[in-house]
Amino acid sequence: MPRLMLLVVHEWWGHNDYARKRAEMLAELGYTALALDMYGDGKVADHPDDAEADRDSWGRTQQFFDRIFSATGASED
Repeated sequence: MPRLMLLVVHEWWGHNDYARKRAEMLAELGYTALALDMYGDGKVADHPDDAEADRDSWGRTQQFFDRIFSATGASED
């Protein structure tokens, strides 16, 4: 039987325990869930300035998602 897959994307703080826990909770409900690490290497910021720098460093990834949203007609909001 096909299963729905969900991507859990972390907040701007980075790939933290919260995002991983949410993916685990969804998996326990029977979904296939993946906690995506947008910044790579498990980066987690403790200060808003660091989070902003990490967020700004992933321009290529952002362009990739912009193309996906545009192609599917989905909204980022």
